[in-house]
Amino acid sequence: MEELNFNIADSLPDSIIPAFVNKETARQETRKLINDLINRYEQGVFSLLLYKLTQLKISPAKAREVWEMILIHKDRLNKYLRRDVGIFVASMDYFANFADEYIKNPVILDRNTLLEMKKNIFIDETTGLYNHLCFEKRLRQAVADAKRREDPLSLIVLMTEGPDKSSNPNEYNQRAVTYKNMGETIRTSIRISDTAFRVKDNEFVLLLPDTSGKGARIVREKLRKRVQNLFPGRNLLVRTGAATLPEETKKDGLMLYALAKLSLQKGPDPALSGLHASVLEKREHKRISIPLKDRMVFHFTGPLELAGSLGRIINISKGGMAVETRNSVLSGPEEIEGCIIKEGKKLRFKGRVVWSRDAGRDRPVSGIKFLTA
Repeated sequence: MEELNFNIADSLPDSIIPAFVNKETARQETRKLINDLINRYEQGVFSLLLYKLTQLKISPAKAREVWEMILIHKDRLNKYLRRDVGIFVASMDYFANFADEYIKNPVILDRNTLLEMKKNIFIDETTGLYNHLCFEKRLRQAVADAKRREDPLSLIVLMTEGPDKSSNPNEYNQRAVTYKNMGETIRTSIRISDTAFRVKDNEFVLLLPDTSGKGARIVREKLRKRVQNLFPGRNLLVRTGAATLPEETKKDGLMLYALAKLSLQKGPDPALSGLHASVLEKREHKRISIPLKDRMVFHFTGPLELAGSLGRIINISKGGMAVETRNSVLSGPEEIEGCIIKEGKKLRFKGRVVWSRDAGRDRPVSGIKFLTA
């Protein structure tokens, strides 16, 4: 059984909850998603359902009992009101009137509004990057995913050094514009699978899944040059550091962060001094982004719970691709098989999932590394 990750719940389709109540009337792809979740999380699937319904984190040991009590309460309401009240109304009434130990002063919110509020809590207003509030949580999750999949994970620290801060309003506004430009530069310099944070006023951190130490040094130097070029002629210095799991440590994420900070250096990375400039603009393989209107369709042929699932390719390279799926939340390190449909031709592939984008997107996005050409 996989470790329970509540972040997955928000990316699940709304249809999964009524489908879980009455599987017979659910669509085939939704039933497949339910079976996939049960296989992955067993009793933990009830915790995910309740979290999506209520935003309450209830342990798997207790969640199934609570779920069954909600269903019993739903039947009672149906008989009393002589109509089907639905699982959403039944759960709200149950927690508000019969299980108030779980929630106080309940509030009804539109789901999109709730997701936007949750997202904004963890976003730095100036740069648009994630802030320090979610850094440690994301770091722990990234380390756990990397260890489970036996993939490398790199962390890059970027810090700026300049004149002491001034209370002059004009200089304050200038610094805000500077950090806004830095945030945009960082965001456009990384892959969709990478995550960037502003953890302090002048300190930024990047998490790079499935990236070796060599790959991290390449990204680190590319980023240092791009950020430094934002300040021509200004007395501002950019320092960068990097560390990789498991090359430099097999411990937790805080150790990885500490090692990256210890490696902070000024100027170019000497390990990259012999590389051609064009090498600094890519990872191991050049990625080709595919416009929305031209995105190729693919479908899975295995394993069983994913068979028939459809998706679209966001970008592709010799080594793998980033894909957008309809409902299925992909996970590794199991091997998967699929078929890319291009101009009426079917290109079969084998691969494994090396990263999955967490909640907050309309559809889940995952990275697949090819095991066959």
